[in-house]
Amino acid sequence: MRYKTGDILKGSINKYPFIYHYGIVLIKDDQVMILHNTPNAKNKLGGNVQFDTIQDWLKTRKIANVQ
Repeated sequence: MRYKTGDILKGSINKYPFIYHYGIVLIKDDQVMILHNTPNAKNKLGGNVQFDTIQDWLKTRKIANVQ
């Protein structure tokens, strides 16, 4: 599927498929990146907003919907 900046991905967590996690697509240098919030990691500023490649984001999730 072809994503565009601003698309919202709804992903089900592999470990808990009834729980959904959302991410916002950002295309950077022809690479699909996902902005998302996670309580399990800290960014450089100490916050929980992460900026991951779609490949990393999909390691623990399956896309359920794209809005």
